[in-house]
Amino acid sequence: MLSFDRPGYAESDPHPARTEESIALDIAELADNLQLGRKFYLAGFSMGGEIMWSCLKYIPHRLSGVAILGPVGNYWWPGLPSNVSRDAWYQQLPRDQWAVWVAHHLPWLTYWWNTQKLFPASSVIAYNPALLSQEDEMLMAKFGYRAYMPQIRQQGEHECLHRDMMVGFGKWSWSPLQLENPFADADADDGQGAGKVHLWHGAEDLIVPVSLSRYISQKLPWVVYHELPKSGHLFPIAEGMADIIVKSLLLGDDHLSSSASQPPHSP
Repeated sequence: MLSFDRPGYAESDPHPARTEESIALDIAELADNLQLGRKFYLAGFSMGGEIMWSCLKYIPHRLSGVAILGPVGNYWWPGLPSNVSRDAWYQQLPRDQWAVWVAHHLPWLTYWWNTQKLFPASSVIAYNPALLSQEDEMLMAKFGYRAYMPQIRQQGEHECLHRDMMVGFGKWSWSPLQLENPFADADADDGQGAGKVHLWHGAEDLIVPVSLSRYISQKLPWVVYHELPKSGHLFPIAEGMADIIVKSLLLGDDHLSSSASQPPHSP
C-alpha cells in the first residue's frame, strides 16, 4: 500500500492552480512513475474521499476498484436537489457554514477568513472538539502518537488546508451524480472481473454530513454503500477497520464476516 503527500502538504510542491481534475491526473502520473501497472486500487478518506469521485471521473480506465471513506461533499454539486443540500448544510455548525460559503463564493478571501479574529473560522481546521462523536473522542488519542503532525502543515495552512477548501467546495461543472459505472465493461476488458466502488460513512459523523453519501449511493446503484451506525468521522483508524475496508475492496463483501457491518471498538 502506498500513500503520498498531496500538493502543498509536507514537502510536496504547492500547486496554486490545482483543480478537482489535476489531483486525479497527479495520481495517474505518480502511478506511472512508480510503475504500478495499468490499473490500481484507490482509497481516499475525508477530503481524499471527495478526490475519489474525481478519479472516477477523469481516470476511470486506470482503476481496479475504489474505496471512498467519509467523503467531503460539495453542497453546490450539479443535480443535487436543494432539499438534500439544504438538509446537509444545516447539519454543519454556523461557523463552518460561513467558512464553506466563503470558500465557494469568495475563494480569494479563504485565507483571510480562516486567520482573522473578528469571526469564528473553520472549526474543522481548528480541531473543535464539538465535531467529535463519542467514538471519535476515543480515537483522537491515536493522533497523539503521530510525531510527524507538525510537518504536515509546514508550508502554511493556505497551501494545503485552505486550497483543499477552495477546490473541494468550489464551482464544479459536474457531480458524482452524473457518473456512470466505470466497471460496467470490466469483464470484457481484461477478464479479471468487474471492480467495485465502496462508499463508507459513519452515521454519527459530525464533520461530514452522512446524508449526502446516503443520497448519492441511492442514485448510483453500482456503488456498494456501507453505513456504520455507531461510528463518526474517524472510523477508518479504528482498530481492525482498515483490514475490513481493504478486504471488502479486494475480495468483496462475501469474504467478510458479519462483524464487518460495524468496526471493532477501540480501547
